[in-house]
Amino acid sequence: MPKNETDPLRKWMKEKGVWQLDLSKLLENENVTTFKSFQQLEPKKVSQLIENAKKTGFMHSAKLKELHGGFPKKKKKAKPAANKTVEKKEKPKDPETLKREARPGLEAYMRQQKIWQIDLFDLMTDKYEIYSPEQFDEYRTDPDWVDEF
Repeated sequence: MPKNETDPLRKWMKEKGVWQLDLSKLLENENVTTFKSFQQLEPKKVSQLIENAKKTGFMHSAKLKELHGGFPKKKKKAKPAANKTVEKKEKPKDPETLKREARPGLEAYMRQQKIWQIDLFDLMTDKYEIYSPEQFDEYRTDPDWVDEF
């Protein structure tokens, strides 16, 4: 068997997903052959090794630091807490929006009743704030309102 297959350093580095030839050579220079011997290195020494390995393209520095165990974990920055208790209140729609949304329904109703006129529609929505056929029917049942209209 070739040396590469039985090399304990190469084996554990591949198992942990941090294999890189240049990093392997740097660790060999530090007499690191096992995962345990790597974990016994001083964090300062590991940082130097990582910096040297980065110069050759090593991209798993965070993973290597995590495997070492001698580095404090970085805390994620706390996001400002969104106030979940405050419910979004719907903004009241302005009269023009209500009128625009009411036109298809009211126009169809008024055409069916054979009373469609744009001026009558404008009067109902602008002055009396009627925006649906149901509202119009409610008002029609009130004799006082019919007299006023």
